[in-house]
Amino acid sequence: MTLKIPIIKNMWKENRSLFPNSIKLLEQLDSKYKLHLRHKNDSLKFSILTPNTHIIPHCGDSNDRLRIHLGLIIPDGCYIRCKTEIKTWEEGKILVLDDTFEHEVWNWSEHKRAILIIDIWKPELTDNQKQTIISSQKS
Repeated sequence: MTLKIPIIKNMWKENRSLFPNSIKLLEQLDSKYKLHLRHKNDSLKFSILTPNTHIIPHCGDSNDRLRIHLGLIIPDGCYIRCKTEIKTWEEGKILVLDDTFEHEVWNWSEHKRAILIIDIWKPELTDNQKQTIISSQKS
């Protein structure tokens, strides 16, 4: 299950009241690390993976972003494979991945796994390239 929290301007105020701690954390991370958030409907979301679940190999649909995964609830037995590398999350720590590469996820535990996903622009994109991407998404 994934719960999306739009961060576009007209939704920001509403979501601030619904998820004040998450929004505060996002602002702190953005301020400290200059995340260059993608202002799109799916730039911030919670992902809850039920016990004994495998998300089959797949690729992301956009090569203009990097995905930050912040571990929130991580039971033993949860893994992510991106390309040939298999990792696990840690509560309170981040993983950064380019989800255009094939990846898959497992939760072999008896508990839910929860992460916060934050999409950021790839650092090599220029402001003009970002504007072009934003403009093309509006049409």
